Amino acid sequence: MLVTNEQISSAVYDTPSLVKASVKDTKTFIKDAEEKIIDTLNRGTNEATEQFKADLEGIGYLLGEPIQNELSTTTGLEIDFDIISNICSVNSELVHRIQLLRDTLRRAIEMSQDAMLRIEELQLQLSVLQRQCNVRDKPLCDTLRIKNFDEMGTTDALQRVLSFLILF
Repeated sequence: MLVTNEQISSAVYDTPSLVKASVKDTKTFIKDAEEKIIDTLNRGTNEATEQFKADLEGIGYLLGEPIQNELSTTTGLEIDFDIISNICSVNSELVHRIQLLRDTLRRAIEMSQDAMLRIEELQLQLSVLQRQCNVRDKPLCDTLRIKNFDEMGTTDALQRVLSFLILF
């Protein structure tokens, strides 16, 4: 019973720091990836695409259809335009995946909330168990010395993890 209690205590004590580090790393990754994708790809790609469209639409009027066809074949502008369109669609997929990652982070925070409730229940059950020890088992119960989760900082650590809710 003593070994089990020590293992439970160790696991409960380490869990908040692991969850906090994971959530913090995920938050940083999502924020940086989202900013880079939006800034780098969206603005430049949209401006270039619009410029290509405007150039290709106006070139027929200025140069005539045969010259435009020859120029398109020689320079490969239509291929470049298709490539840029593909980049835009891939960019949309990346944004979608980042949104899925944010949803996963939201679920992790919800699981942290659930862990907080379960730790509170465990604390209550352990204190009830210690109070219900019979006289014969009292020396054994006294050796358990169950530390309060508040004294160990477990509930504070979970509260800090739950503070990541401000991301959403």
